Amino acid sequence: MKRNNAIKTTLMVSLLILIGSVMLPADDFDSYLAAAQKNSMSGRLNDLQRTISTLQWERSELEQPEDEGVSFSSGGGTLSYAKDLTGDHVVTLDPSATVTFHDLDLIITLTAPTTLNATDTVVSSAPKVSIQKTLETYNPEDDTTLEDFESAAVKMDIDRNYYAGLIAVEKSVLQSVKELITLDKSVLITEKSISDAAISLENDLKSGLLKEGSTAWMLRNNSITRLKNTLTSSQNNISVSLNKFKNLTGDGYEDVTYEEIPQPDITLNAPDMGNTIVLSAALDVEIAKQKLADELSTRESNKISDSSYTYALNGSYKAGLKQPASNYDHTLQAGVTASNSEFIFEAGVSTVINSTGITPSAYITGRWTDKPDDWKEFDELTVNILENQAASAEQSYNQSYSDYLYDIQEMQLRISSWNINSAELDLAYSEKNLQLEDAVYAHSKRFGTVSDVQDAQYELQLIEYEQILQALDGLLIERDIRVLKL
Repeated sequence: MKRNNAIKTTLMVSLLILIGSVMLPADDFDSYLAAAQKNSMSGRLNDLQRTISTLQWERSELEQPEDEGVSFSSGGGTLSYAKDLTGDHVVTLDPSATVTFHDLDLIITLTAPTTLNATDTVVSSAPKVSIQKTLETYNPEDDTTLEDFESAAVKMDIDRNYYAGLIAVEKSVLQSVKELITLDKSVLITEKSISDAAISLENDLKSGLLKEGSTAWMLRNNSITRLKNTLTSSQNNISVSLNKFKNLTGDGYEDVTYEEIPQPDITLNAPDMGNTIVLSAALDVEIAKQKLADELSTRESNKISDSSYTYALNGSYKAGLKQPASNYDHTLQAGVTASNSEFIFEAGVSTVINSTGITPSAYITGRWTDKPDDWKEFDELTVNILENQAASAEQSYNQSYSDYLYDIQEMQLRISSWNINSAELDLAYSEKNLQLEDAVYAHSKRFGTVSDVQDAQYELQLIEYEQILQALDGLLIERDIRVLKL
C-alpha cells in the first residue's frame, strides 16, 4: 500500500515546528519537575499511554500481510459407494488440487471426478483444468489519500496528548509549590497577628486600660485563641501539602527562594498557521472532502471485475474389450465479465471437440439494472450527508482558528498584566527594603524601636512571598503558552 508522502511530509513538518516550540527547558528549578515526570503516577501513565498509542499507530501504518509466491492445496475428495437402478455397484471418487500464484492473481484448479462400475468393470473419468485470472481496472483501496489524512490526524493527537500530559505534570508541581508558599505566608501573617494582639493586650493590662477577667479582656483573649486555632490549621495543611508534594515528585520539599526560581519565558510568538487543534480541524476538512470524493468515485467508476479462462477435458472408456468403445469430449472456454453498480456485461467463446466433430459457439449477455427510486433517494441522501459533513468540518475549522486567535489575545492580556504586577512588586520591594534600612538606622540612633524594625522586616517578608508567588504564576503562564502553541 503506497502512502501519499507529500501530504505526510507537510503535516509532520508542521507538527515538528509546533512540538519544537513547546519542548521543556532544563534548569536547576526543573529538578522538581523532572522528578515528577519520572516518579509520579500521572507522569508514568502518560509515558505508557504514548508508547501504546504509538505502537498501535505504527502497526496501522504497516500493510496488511498478503500471501506471496505459490501455494498448493489438494484434497482426496469424497469416496462414495452406491447401487444404481440396474443393480450395478458404483464407486465414485472426486479428487481435486488447486495451485495459486498470488503475485499474478492466478488460480489453476484440477479436478478428476471418476466413477467405477464394479459390476461391468467400466471406468469413467472427466478430468478438468480450470484457469482463472482476475483483472481490476479500479479499486478504491488503491487510493490511500483518506488513510494518509486519518493517519496524520491520529499521530498528531498522540503527540499533542503526550506533550500536554508532560506540561500538566509540571503545572501540578508548580501549583503544589505555590500552595506551600501561600500556606507559609498565611502562617507568617497569623503569627504576626497573634504577636501583635498579645503585646497589645499585655500593654493595655499594664496601663490599666483593660482589667483582666472583664468582658473586653475575655473577647480579646478569645480573639487570640481563634488566631492560634487558625495557625494550627495552617500548620496541619502544610503537613498535608508536603505529603502531596512528595507523592507527586518522589522527593521532599525544600524552601524555595525568589532567586532560585528561573525567570519565565513568556514570549508568545504563536505560529500563524495555528496549533495542532487548528491543524486537526484542517485535517478533518480534508478527510470529509476525501470521503465525499471517494463516494462519488465509487459511484461513477466502471471496472472489469474478473476475466476467466477455462479448459475442460472429459473422456470415458470401457475396459476388458479388444477394441474398447470410447468417447471423448473436449471443451475449451474463455470469457470476460465487466460490471459496475448498475450493469453487468458478459461475453465468451466455447469450442467443443468430440467424436462427432468440432462445435464452436459464442455468447454475449448483458443486464442493465435501473435502481429503484428509493435506492436513488438513498444514494442522494448519502452524498448530501457527506456534503454537509464537509461543510460542517469547514465551519469547525474556522471556529477553531477563531478560538485560537481569541486565546492568543487573552494570553497577551495575561502577559501584560503579569509584567505590570511584577514591576509593581519590584518597586514595592525597593520601598520596603529602604524602610527596613531606615528602621534599623533609627534604632541604632536610639530614636527607633525594635518593634519598628520587626514591622519593617515583616512588611518586606510579605513582599518577598508575593514575588515568589508572582514568579510561580509566570512559570504557569509559560506552560499555558506552550499548551496554546501545542
